[in-house]
Amino acid sequence: MTMKKKRKSKKKAKTKATPKKWKPTAKQQRFIEEYPIDFNATKASQRAGYSKKTSYSIGHELLKKPEIQDAIQKRVGKLTTKADITVERIVSELAKVGFSNLGEYFRISKDGEPYIDLSAITEEQSAALQEIMVEDFTDGRGDDARNVRRVKIKTLDKLNALDKLGKYLGMFVDRINLTGEIGIKRIERVIVDPKASRKRK
Repeated sequence: MTMKKKRKSKKKAKTKATPKKWKPTAKQQRFIEEYPIDFNATKASQRAGYSKKTSYSIGHELLKKPEIQDAIQKRVGKLTTKADITVERIVSELAKVGFSNLGEYFRISKDGEPYIDLSAITEEQSAALQEIMVEDFTDGRGDDARNVRRVKIKTLDKLNALDKLGKYLGMFVDRINLTGEIGIKRIERVIVDPKASRKRK
């Protein structure tokens, strides 16, 4: 009795084709670089070289592409890291403006007259200033003429800074009441205590 050996046929292992790495076109790359400047898709597409007539539609179409979104996120991440932009730093800068006090920038003379004095302000106090205006002029005529220097200061928007801080802390909630015709009837702003909401949970 003869035994026949079955020969096993060797099957060649199928190699999976590696997906091609996505590479943006020259205009798409320019759009990725331009968009984080102002986060305006229309303007970014125009600066990237797309037509002004179609820049609105093209800009929004580009933002829908996952590859474009991923590239923009990486671009923003590199920029923020390079500029050392953190949440803590932004909140700190808003706090300098929001909790600034006008009394820190002027003194009262012996005659009871207020005058601006910036000689002793700190770096934090100067961060709340938007503009310093110095005006030199001559007051009076002839022998009564005298040189006068007038200093004016303009602080940054304190209420706006406090509003942004409140939103970040979850203190402000906008409640929108709609009519039956899907129109906005009234918007109410409610101030809530974030600590109280945590206790309820």
